[in-house]
Amino acid sequence: MPTANRAEYLEVDGVPLATAAWEVTNLEVLYSGAGSRGADRAVPYFAGDAVVARRLGASVSHQVAMLVVGSHDSDGDPTSDGRQGVVDNLDELKRDVFRPRQNTETGLVVARLTLPDETTRIADVHAVNWEHGPLGPSAVRGVFDLVIPAGLWRSETVSSTESPSISDGVPTNVVVPNSGTADQMAVTITIEGGATSTVRMSNLTWDSTGGTFLDFNGDTTDDVVIDTAAFTAVRDSVSVVGLVDHSGHERWLPLVPGNNTIEVAPTGADVTVTFDHYPPFS
Repeated sequence: MPTANRAEYLEVDGVPLATAAWEVTNLEVLYSGAGSRGADRAVPYFAGDAVVARRLGASVSHQVAMLVVGSHDSDGDPTSDGRQGVVDNLDELKRDVFRPRQNTETGLVVARLTLPDETTRIADVHAVNWEHGPLGPSAVRGVFDLVIPAGLWRSETVSSTESPSISDGVPTNVVVPNSGTADQMAVTITIEGGATSTVRMSNLTWDSTGGTFLDFNGDTTDDVVIDTAAFTAVRDSVSVVGLVDHSGHERWLPLVPGNNTIEVAPTGADVTVTFDHYPPFS
C-alpha cells in the first residue's frame, strides 16, 4: 500500500491520494459545508409561507480534481516510460479507489481526511465517476465524485464524558462537549446504578425549558446502553427499548456544537451516566 508524501491529504479505502504518482489538486472543496434541504410551503388562505425547518442535506457530493503522473509509481519509484507509467497509475486508481463496490450491502468505503494539524476526520463514502482528459506524454488531469450519503464527516476519536455518581432525587448538570461544527444526533448513553424507576436526561442547552427529554424507566443494576442513532436500548444483551420514553423530538438526545448542559435526574437509585459520541463536521 502506498504511503502519503505530505501532511494534509485525502485517503480513500486506505489508499492515500497524495503520492509521487498522483495528488488531489483541490483539497479545499472538502472543507465546504453541507447543504441544507427543506422549503417553506404555501398554504391556501395563509399570508406568506408556512415555515418548514431546514435540515442538513441528506447527501453531499464533492467533485475532487487530481493530477496523475507517470514518472513515478505510487511507491515513489521512478518508471522507465512516462506514458506507460500514467496508464499503470490510472489502472491502480481505478482498481483500488474508483471501482464501485458491489461486494457489500451499501458499497460504501471509508474516506479519511488528514488535516494540517494531523488530526483526522472520516466519512463513509462512494468514490465514483472517475473521468480524465487526454493522456499527455507523462501526465493527465481528472476528476471524480466523493459522495457522502450521511452529509457529514466525523472525528475518528470518541468524545467520552462520564458523570459523577448522581444521587437519587438530586437533578445534576453534566457538561457534554461537542467539538464538531454540526448538531450531533448519534450518542451512546451508558447508565449504571441500581433499581431505579426513572432516569431523565434533558439537554438544557438545546431546550432550556427541559421540554426535550429522554427517559429510561427500569432497573439499571446491569448497565443499560442506549444508542440514539439506532433508537435501541440494551441491558445484559436483551433489548429494553420498550422502557425508553421521550418528549417526542425527532431525535432522542441531540447535542449542539460546543458545550451541552445535560440535566440528569434519577429516581429510585444513584446512577452514573456516560455519554460517548464522535463529533460531526459539516
